[in-house]
Amino acid sequence: MEPCEFPRCRQPAALPYLGHGICDHHYEMICSAADEGRASENRLLGKIGLFRDDQGTIVPINL
Repeated sequence: MEPCEFPRCRQPAALPYLGHGICDHHYEMICSAADEGRASENRLLGKIGLFRDDQGTIVPINL
């Protein structure tokens, strides 16, 4: 099983999240950050190359 794609996380990726494998812990963190506000959610999503745009859609970061 692949590891979680969050930096320094060594837990197995239990969930596919928009093409990225993440563990249960980080999925719960993303869900709770969405309740807190867009800035905290985008900070977490940025660690795996995603962000929520102005339309509310989660999209990949294009560099």
